[in-house]
Amino acid sequence: MDTGSIDKTNTDNDLYLPQTDSFWEIGKYNRVVKRCDDGNKLTSDLISMIGERAELEKTFSKMLKSWSKKWSDYVAKSSEFGSMTSAWKAIMGEADASAEVHQTVHDELQNEIIPGIKSWQKTKYVKSMMHIKPTKDFDEEFKRAQKQWAKLYVKVDKYKRGIDKANK
Repeated sequence: MDTGSIDKTNTDNDLYLPQTDSFWEIGKYNRVVKRCDDGNKLTSDLISMIGERAELEKTFSKMLKSWSKKWSDYVAKSSEFGSMTSAWKAIMGEADASAEVHQTVHDELQNEIIPGIKSWQKTKYVKSMMHIKPTKDFDEEFKRAQKQWAKLYVKVDKYKRGIDKANK
């Protein structure tokens, strides 16, 4: 029974049709199935986002190292001495340490996080020729689960309409 093609202006026809878009209703499970497809796409997008973040971390690390080297060379050539030199070197040392932290973040994102998510995605969203296998399975299982319910629903609807006609 296709409830989507019923004329919504006839209130007698709508009396016994489901009034919600709940996935429990006959044929309304498509949103649930679509979430599976969307989950695969969102997982791919998450991998891309984390990859971009890893590249940002790598770039920032290189920039900090370059900045530190530039100012280290400057201090080495300058006439600065004493506590001022120590302050400059401490700032550059902090920049080098910060660069290492950002490089470590890049390495962990690229070598641990992204492969882990890809592995999870590969096991959860197995691809067949045309579809993602779980999506196809969900669709078939929902259809099978709702088949008996739809038959009973049609019978109940038929009897309710008969009772209403008899009462008029």
